[in-house]
Amino acid sequence: ARQFPVTIHFSRVTEHGDYLGAVKKKVMAIHRKLPPGGVLIFLTGVREVDALCKKLRGAYPAPDPPRATNDDQEEEEEEERIQG
Repeated sequence: ARQFPVTIHFSRVTEHGDYLGAVKKKVMAIHRKLPPGGVLIFLTGVREVDALCKKLRGAYPAPDPPRATNDDQEEEEEEERIQG
């Protein structure tokens, strides 16, 4: 039995020419339309995984890390003093 709900999405027609582009399009649609969660994609090799990751990173660049506030910096300095 599954511990989490699983929804299966697939394409009714297989894109033979640019199937990685079709996968990217499907993933982007899932990302836009559904609540946050994981997406499991089956590909045939490492090159395809790397190529799809590159395409998706281009479409969804990583957000900038949050900047430290003065409170954060003061807490870090206090921890360093305590740890010596």
